Amino acid sequence: MNTSLRASAHVSHKGWYSINWNTIQQYVTKLRQRIYRAEQQNQRRRVRKLQRLLLRSKANLLLSIRRVTQQNTGKQTPGVDGYTASKPSERIKLYQQLLKRNIFSIAQSQRNERLSLRRMGN
Repeated sequence: MNTSLRASAHVSHKGWYSINWNTIQQYVTKLRQRIYRAEQQNQRRRVRKLQRLLLRSKANLLLSIRRVTQQNTGKQTPGVDGYTASKPSERIKLYQQLLKRNIFSIAQSQRNERLSLRRMGN
């Protein structure tokens, strides 16, 4: 793999419009292609690791926020929480909130709660 052409997942938080979306899209696309190739070659462990990398990727999170708040036809329709991020500053704020709410730390805390409930039941 030619690392000199590899896109970086590093994102500057100076402004929503200062983000280089082509670089972000290229990084996520290449990661998805790597997952596909690993699956075709039956490399299960590599697929899991790459999927984990994609789920934890800041670039993927930014791309998802952009897709939901700018590109989708339902971008003006609020979700279950009644929130829409129509301004660039709101999108950056949403990105920072989602970074703090790590799905993996939430899943870990739920597992710990279940284990403690099982121990109390015995």
